Amino acid sequence: MRLSDFIDSHIQEILTEWDAFAATELPSAAKMDVLSLRHHAPQILQAICDDLRQPQTEANRTAKSHGLAAISPNAPHTAAEVHVALRAQDGFSMTQLVSEYRALRTSVLRLWMAMKYSLSEDSAADDVMRFNEAIDQAIVESVDFFGQELASERAVREEINQELERNRGRLEYASRLSNVGFWYCDLPFDVLEWDDQVKEHFFFEPSVRVTIEDFYDRIHPEDREPTQRAIAASISNQNAYDIVYRTVAPLTGSIKWIRALGGTGYASDGTIAVARTFGLFFATAIAELLGCYLPLLWLSGRGSAWLALPAALSLMVFVWLLTLHPDASGRVYATYGAIYIATAIGWLYFVDGVTPSWNDYVGVGLALAGAGTIALGQR
Repeated sequence: MRLSDFIDSHIQEILTEWDAFAATELPSAAKMDVLSLRHHAPQILQAICDDLRQPQTEANRTAKSHGLAAISPNAPHTAAEVHVALRAQDGFSMTQLVSEYRALRTSVLRLWMAMKYSLSEDSAADDVMRFNEAIDQAIVESVDFFGQELASERAVREEINQELERNRGRLEYASRLSNVGFWYCDLPFDVLEWDDQVKEHFFFEPSVRVTIEDFYDRIHPEDREPTQRAIAASISNQNAYDIVYRTVAPLTGSIKWIRALGGTGYASDGTIAVARTFGLFFATAIAELLGCYLPLLWLSGRGSAWLALPAALSLMVFVWLLTLHPDASGRVYATYGAIYIATAIGWLYFVDGVTPSWNDYVGVGLALAGAGTIALGQR
C-alpha cells in the first residue's frame, strides 16, 4: 500500500497519536480539549496525501526542498498556516509547533513500516522522500507564517504604545494647563500614587514617596476630620466624593485651596477591593498555621515524620502568598495580624476541638475592628 493510501485509511490512528503528543505540550495544552489539540491536523494530513499523489518533476522537488512549493490560488492560507495561527492563539511556542511535525513524521512512518506492505524499493523510497518533503514544506510554511504574524503583532503593539504615549502626553499637557493632578491608592491605604502635580499641591518634591500619613499631615488641621469622613463615606457607600480642603507648607505656612474628587474601585460583583485583600490575608494565615501545625504533630509524637513534606509545601505557599500582599509596611502587616488572630481562634475550635472563651471572642473582635479601621483609613 502506498503511503498516501495508508494515511487515508489509518488517519484516525495517526490522529490519536497526534492528540497524545499534543497533550504533552505544556503549559498551553493543559487547558485544551480534544478538538483544540487536533486543530488542523486532518487538513494537514489531507494536504500531504494530495501532494503525494501529484506527479512531481525534478524542478518541483528542488522548489519544495527550498520551501517554495506552489500554493493553490483558491486557498488564502495553507492548512499549515491556519494550524500555526491557531496554535499561536493557544500559546504554543515555535519549538513546540515544530515538535508536533517531528512527532507526526515519526508516527506515520513507524505505523506504515509496521504494516510491512509489499512495495518495490523505488516506490517505498520515493514515498518516504516525498513525505519528508511535504512535512518540511509544512514546517517552512508554519515558521514563515508565524514570523509574519509575530511581526504584524509587534507592529500593532508598537502602534498602540505610540498612541498611549501620545495620549499620555496630551493628558500631562492638559494637567499642567488646568493645574489638575491625578492620584491612586490600593486599599488598605498605605503608599499613595501621586503625579508631580498632586505632590506640588501638597508641597512635596517630585521624588518623595508619599504615604497616607503624609497626606493628612499636609492638610490644614481644621480640614482633616471632614476629609477623613468624606473618604470613609465614599468607601462605605460606594460613591464618589467631592471635597475642598487646604494644604499647608510645613516650612513657610503657605496655604493652597484644593478641590479633590475621588472614588473607590469595586469588583464586578460589587465587592470592595479591601474584601479581596482580607481574603488573601485569610488564605495566608491558613497556610502559615498549617505549616506550623503539621511539624508540631510530628515532633509531639502524634504523627509521622512524613508530615514535614506537606508542612514545607504549606510554608512555601505561605511565602508565595506574602508576595501577593500589598506593599510591605507596618500597616499592612498589622491588618494581616488581625486576620491571623481571627483565623487562629477559628483553628482552635475546628482543628484543636477547643471552644473559645468570651475573652477570645472579645480579642478577635477588637483585632478585627482595628484592622477595619486601618483598612478604611479611619484614623
